[in-house]
Amino acid sequence: MVGGDGTPAGTGFFVTATVPRPVQRTHLVRLGIGSLLIAAAGFAVSGLSRLVVSTDTALALGAPLLLIGFFLAIVTFVLAALLTAGVLEIEERAEAPEEPP
Repeated sequence: MVGGDGTPAGTGFFVTATVPRPVQRTHLVRLGIGSLLIAAAGFAVSGLSRLVVSTDTALALGAPLLLIGFFLAIVTFVLAALLTAGVLEIEERAEAPEEPP
């Protein structure tokens, strides 16, 4: 079967599969630490802003940071699960090549 532009059907943009790049170990560690730091910042913002504004407003100020931290934690967990299952590969950090003397 041929598509309207003369290409065989099923060879469009959404059908072709790409090979994912290996995930670097440093990216996984940064995601994990970043999620913890952003979630902690959300708790700090909501806690410290209670000194200045009402409780509801303080929670509304800290909620976006908590949600972003939670989302990053989920992404880190999914990446770790995919790495453990063997769907993705982990790549060690490439070292810079040595210069000749």
